[in-house]
Amino acid sequence: MSRIVREAAVEGWVTVSDHSGSYEKALARAVEHARTWLDSLDERPVGPRAGADELVARFGGPLPEGPTAPDDVVDLLAAVAGPGLMAMPSGRFFGWVIGGTLPAALAADWLVSAWDQNAGLRYATPAAAAAEEAARPGCSISWGSPPARTWAS
Repeated sequence: MSRIVREAAVEGWVTVSDHSGSYEKALARAVEHARTWLDSLDERPVGPRAGADELVARFGGPLPEGPTAPDDVVDLLAAVAGPGLMAMPSGRFFGWVIGGTLPAALAADWLVSAWDQNAGLRYATPAAAAAEEAARPGCSISWGSPPARTWAS
């Protein structure tokens, strides 16, 4: 165990090995914030209400003296980022050809984040590497380029 992890354990901080109970509250808060965001898209202004400079100041500042509950971190992220979000998935955003998350894509993104795999490590994370390899031919065809090798192959 590293010195930092030992000190964190002594101070009562949540460490990588002892935070499983914290997932439920943090994920529930993330789901609530995501639903609030998605439900607001038809009514909210399309453009962000705060600029990057203002948000840098809000995201910055001193770190807390001790640990912060994971669900509080999620709430803080949503509160600080919210005014700087563009309503891209609203159907009223016509700026660029970006955004447009579909329900299955959003849910899959959450799932692969929870799995926390590294597709560059083919033999340590075969599912991630295999999914990337299986998708390669379709991507190459749609991009009009020859199939390329990736770090996973």
